[in-house]
Amino acid sequence: MLTPTNRLASLVLFVAALNTSVQVNAQSATTNTTAASGTSVTTALSAARAHFKAGELDKAFDRSITLADEGDAHALHLVGRIHLQPRYRNFDPHESARLLKLAAEKAYAPAQHDLAELMRRGLGLPRDALLAFRWHLQAAEQRYRMSELAIADMYARGEGVAANQQQASVWRTRARRAKNAVSVSAAKATTPSRAQTAAARKPPARTKAKSKASARTSAPVQGGHHIQLGAYGTEAAAVRQQDLLVKQLQRLSPNVRLTIVSANRNDGHGTLHRLRTQSMDLGSARFLCGKLKKIFPESGCFVVSATP
Repeated sequence: MLTPTNRLASLVLFVAALNTSVQVNAQSATTNTTAASGTSVTTALSAARAHFKAGELDKAFDRSITLADEGDAHALHLVGRIHLQPRYRNFDPHESARLLKLAAEKAYAPAQHDLAELMRRGLGLPRDALLAFRWHLQAAEQRYRMSELAIADMYARGEGVAANQQQASVWRTRARRAKNAVSVSAAKATTPSRAQTAAARKPPARTKAKSKASARTSAPVQGGHHIQLGAYGTEAAAVRQQDLLVKQLQRLSPNVRLTIVSANRNDGHGTLHRLRTQSMDLGSARFLCGKLKKIFPESGCFVVSATP
């Protein structure tokens, strides 16, 4: 159950999840096991991750759920991350935590990292800094860089472990060396040949026209967005958090209304109560989120497409 004490920090996790996608793919083991559909596990997971990266969450879920049911750690991790996306129709931090724990128990480092981050913030399960540190340590022992950075941060803050700036420095250095090693390897793999360099000097015809078209396509869409400021297991918890945020919202933008949107979960585990603003343009939503994150750094703040 989520409470005001255990505030959502989903935005931080959402960004972190996107940043880990490359590392997740790099650490995924190749296997010849065949899924029920006859497609190899590796192919199915690659397709699912591509859908996830493109924001096609329903398709990503459909391509990975069978493997997750069979106990595949990579698939369990991916489905857990899907449930953690605020704009997913079955957004459910509790289910995400359950799936990530199953994958983490299979010694899958990316899942161990994400589970630890949920525990640090009390998202989907009780906040437990000590246990979060232990999960991060298991991932770091597999040289998972993001957990190495997390351990450095926890040592520096004295979070889940006694504060130790020397150890914080050691873990930061270790993570930096891992990053440099990856960068050097990538640079060697992507160094262009002389022929490629010569070809790159000759831009294809109508490049400018294509660039203009791309710019028009990526322009922000006006309207049809709202801010989500948390999801809670009880209405009372949502009301308490609403009271804390309303005054700040009135100072920042008097016309913004913050309401509680309650909906039954598709998994039959009760009702989820979300704090949302009315629909607004994308620029205003991003501006307000930026301001609120400075005032409430531990509170979740998402800009999502408005839904009924």
